[in-house]
Amino acid sequence: MISYPNAKINLGLSVIRKRADGYHDIESVFYPVPWRDILEIVPERAGKGTITFTSSGIAFPSDGKPNMLFPN
Repeated sequence: MISYPNAKINLGLSVIRKRADGYHDIESVFYPVPWRDILEIVPERAGKGTITFTSSGIAFPSDGKPNMLFPN
């Protein structure tokens, strides 16, 4: 499946508190822009049991700690 998610510019972001489930309550102000990204989701073979993330284009920094993309 290929999707073209909308882009936005965050003008302000405030983390209110960390919830019991590990996520955060936030307040955000953003401005939508007429740009899109490309997101492709390719199902793995049944029974494999793993999730693999790959990206191309501009690299994003990672400190190796778990996050929403790489939780383990």
